[in-house]
Amino acid sequence: MLIRIVKTAASGFMGDNALELAAALAYRFFLAIVPFFIFLAALSGFVTTWLGVPDITERVRGIVSSAVPSNVGGVLTDELEAILTQKHPEALSISLAFTLFAATGAMMSLIQTMNTAYEVRETRGLLHRYALGIGLTLLAATTVIISFGLVVAARLFTTQIAGWLGLGTQAEAALGFAPLPLVVLALGIGSGILYRLGPNVRLSRRAVLPGAVLFPIAWLAATYGFSLYVGSFGGYEKTYGALAAIVIFLVWLYIVAALLLAGAELNAAVAKVTDADRLNDERLRTDAEAGQKNDGVRGSTAAQPPTPRLRGDEPVAGQPDHAAVAQGERRQSRG
Repeated sequence: MLIRIVKTAASGFMGDNALELAAALAYRFFLAIVPFFIFLAALSGFVTTWLGVPDITERVRGIVSSAVPSNVGGVLTDELEAILTQKHPEALSISLAFTLFAATGAMMSLIQTMNTAYEVRETRGLLHRYALGIGLTLLAATTVIISFGLVVAARLFTTQIAGWLGLGTQAEAALGFAPLPLVVLALGIGSGILYRLGPNVRLSRRAVLPGAVLFPIAWLAATYGFSLYVGSFGGYEKTYGALAAIVIFLVWLYIVAALLLAGAELNAAVAKVTDADRLNDERLRTDAEAGQKNDGVRGSTAAQPPTPRLRGDEPVAGQPDHAAVAQGERRQSRG
């Protein structure tokens, strides 16, 4: 059964053109993630000032640089430093608005792809779809904020905690990885909610568990492996020059998007193999709902009053039919 699930997931991943969609999602993520990091940096600057914490500009720069593949951090850290040091209030609202606009478009595309993976139609109303897209976008942003906050807190307080516990240098370094399981848990919960609410299919919690487990673990492994590749064998600087960091960033986002779609395809494959009857019922339900909407559109068109005819198109009661009279005259002339 496991081999069948893997084959079904791989077939669906390639058949649904997931790699092409991952490229489109990576572009949308790129538009959204830069203002989102600026928003996070601006927010952290105000929070630290309110809490009376010493300036953390350099620490945040280091955290962002270490959270993404090598050479990518330079794309973000300069702008982050400007926001953190100047603390422009307008950066919060502007960055948040642009992030929500760009990320919602990516989320709507992701929802449509999940419907394709389950082979169901989208029958939810327009307002429902957009409300769902915005809600899932805010959920994803909250998940990233929680994960980012855990990493920031670990970096800020690791030295103090190690001092209180009397730990050595190696133990202190190991303590910095303590939030990692919590980050994986946060990403798993966030992706699980996305996989459950996104497609137009009624799914249980267990039905989305495979993808919710796969995505965060694969994301960590892929980020670490891609960082090693870029640092050792990439050679992007020689090919792209000053644009190397942006290219690396886009490739990394492409990998993340592909893994997110792979999790959705895995959930769909598990449903097709282990719960085919229920999935078929969901397909019939969406087909019936789509048919009802189409019948409603045709019915509303048929219920419209007929277009009134112009005078002369048909005889008026009490008056001679001029067309019939002319036709009779032509017959008499032939005779």
